[in-house]
Amino acid sequence: MSSADALAATIETAERLESQGMRKDAKLALAQALGSAPQAKRGILGKLKKATKSARHQEAARRFAELAAAAPSPGDIELLERLTADYPADTFIRAAFAAALCAAGRRAEGVAEFEECVRKSPGDGRVLAALASEYAALGKRDEALDRFRRGLDCLLHDHLTEAACAAARGIAALQPSSLDDAVRVVALAREGDPAALPGALERFAALCHGEGKMEQEAAAWAELLLLSPERDDVRRELAGAYTRILDSDANDTDAWRGLEAADPGLAAELRVLLMALSDESGPA
Repeated sequence: MSSADALAATIETAERLESQGMRKDAKLALAQALGSAPQAKRGILGKLKKATKSARHQEAARRFAELAAAAPSPGDIELLERLTADYPADTFIRAAFAAALCAAGRRAEGVAEFEECVRKSPGDGRVLAALASEYAALGKRDEALDRFRRGLDCLLHDHLTEAACAAARGIAALQPSSLDDAVRVVALAREGDPAALPGALERFAALCHGEGKMEQEAAAWAELLLLSPERDDVRRELAGAYTRILDSDANDTDAWRGLEAADPGLAAELRVLLMALSDESGPA
């Protein structure tokens, strides 16, 4: 069996193992195949000769890189470093090597590799977002915000809404009091990341409450309650928002309808209370 055929068989085996949830076994199979594969010959300048490149080898390298990035062993990092040298133009492999370094606690080295990825592929929003997260972990807020914003623009351009939402959440986490950032996260979650929408709405509602934007707060709680009707805490927050609106304007019919839907008992009590206050303030 040729080395290309052997790699193809290993790739198929790794896919089967991964589909069965055996990611470590899949990674090991690929690592063994890549480690035992004939090393590509290099020219006098040290560059990989075009004639020795194998599409199957590179495919196996990319699959291994993806599996090794999140939880690498020391041997994985060594192999990733070699593969990065073998395929210097492959941003995917280099980014996986960078992620592996960061996961192994070698964050400064990983950031340097990520920056090299960005230099070679400045429009890769996923790499920019990953780099931003590492800068945030290092406490470098300005650098993190810059990379997150650049990554968000690229991700939106490429219509990668779920990844864009994650980048927007990264920005919002670095600017926790920014209502504009919270609005952006909600909008992106509505478009393409439904799982993130409840958390985004809750954060937006809390910020609106802090800034006294009662109608926007109520709208956010109402939308969240539609998504999570079993959450009594959200129902209470919604009722409280409507109550504050009515305390400011007792003739707000939309707020009355909303309060009656959220908490009929509280709405009835509030009507009685407002009527009593009206009688006390009326002419003697």
